[in-house]
Amino acid sequence: MDRQIYMTRQAKPRKGFDRIVLPGEIEWELTQKRRVDGIPLHKSQLQTLKELTDEFGVRVSWQLFLTDNLASAKTRTFTLGTWSIPFFLTTV
Repeated sequence: MDRQIYMTRQAKPRKGFDRIVLPGEIEWELTQKRRVDGIPLHKSQLQTLKELTDEFGVRVSWQLFLTDNLASAKTRTFTLGTWSIPFFLTTV
């Protein structure tokens, strides 16, 4: 397996590509990036989450954030159970 990975890494990428990646590599890199930078959530997604928690009477630790002014927010962390997840708002 190590030899196959080595040989794949040594191959020249096709025109229009800057590198060759192995199966799962892009997803692994994205996971690492999001652990540092957070998970992108659109403001509308946060609003939907707030509406659902209100509708079902679910109290979550990050709910207080949703009452803040979403337009001025940039990066926050919410905790769900034992998970602490950084996220940032997108404008798209």
